[in-house]
Amino acid sequence: MAIDLKKTDVVIVGLGAVGGVAALPLARAGLEVIGLEAGSWLTPRDFAPDELRNNFRGWPQAAQKANGEIPTHRPSAAAPYSPRLPIHPMMNAVGGTSLHYWAQSWRLNPWDFKVVSETARRYGASRVPKGSTVEDWPFGIEELEPYYDKVEHEVGVSGQAGNVAGVIDPRGNIFEGPRKRGYPMPPLRGTEFTDRMAGAARKLGWHAFPGPAAINSTTYDERPGCQYHGFCNRGGCHVSAKNSTAVSTIPKAMETRRLQVVAQAIATRTRSTSAAAASPASSTSKRASNISSPPTSCCWPATPTRTCGCCWCRNPVRSRTGSPTMAGRSAGIISATTPATR
Repeated sequence: MAIDLKKTDVVIVGLGAVGGVAALPLARAGLEVIGLEAGSWLTPRDFAPDELRNNFRGWPQAAQKANGEIPTHRPSAAAPYSPRLPIHPMMNAVGGTSLHYWAQSWRLNPWDFKVVSETARRYGASRVPKGSTVEDWPFGIEELEPYYDKVEHEVGVSGQAGNVAGVIDPRGNIFEGPRKRGYPMPPLRGTEFTDRMAGAARKLGWHAFPGPAAINSTTYDERPGCQYHGFCNRGGCHVSAKNSTAVSTIPKAMETRRLQVVAQAIATRTRSTSAAAASPASSTSKRASNISSPPTSCCWPATPTRTCGCCWCRNPVRSRTGSPTMAGRSAGIISATTPATR
């Protein structure tokens, strides 16, 4: 049975760590957004603090995304295919792998944007391997800083800043680039192990500091702080203190009433009729009804193993409120399939 959704401004394919963040500024800018997600909604009841289930028995139930899709991976075209491990952590669900990731939330350092020039300056040009494709970025940390800041406060990141507006704080990362303000929450508490490791590092002349994490150290956005139960390695949080997009940016976007989440909708193709237009994409699911919606923009968010298509590119799309927002520009119809009983 075909289901025609209303015309929309933006379709996001995949509501994980990237798509789930992108939905919020788009919706707040006044754009109507539909988010297609191959997985389903999960709740804290799905996240039992069970180390055996989480680490060795293939939880969560939709975790075998990578093994189900079987992308080929090998060092070169001539190399044999290298099989994946039987358990892989990437998953399909609203919130994606951010539901059970380690939540480490590092910013790139200033040096990362100038790998070639800084390596040549400090060690000599010969230290850059011949034939290497590494390049300096066309901009520096200062251009990304406002967006780092927004994400850290909307998602919720705990940590100790080391460089606020050029003022160095030795309690934090003294090597980071200047930031507008500190983290929205103080760092997570240490343990006897981390205290011992930090002390050993200082004896070697190294600078130890608490790492940033998208985990509540205190109550934040009406969700409790971490309970420190110790089963976070590959499990979701049963008190929603781990800040996946499913409990942070996606609910905020839905509060605007401009984001419609369509779960269990698996996109399989997009047909492009021109450089700036996309006509119907299609998808499949176990028990499916075809759905379609004509968007003016389409976002295919990045994953750790894919290149970002057009989620946050530099072509401004004018929102209904008149302010520009960022999205990949393409127009046409996106179609997918969802369970017939939705």
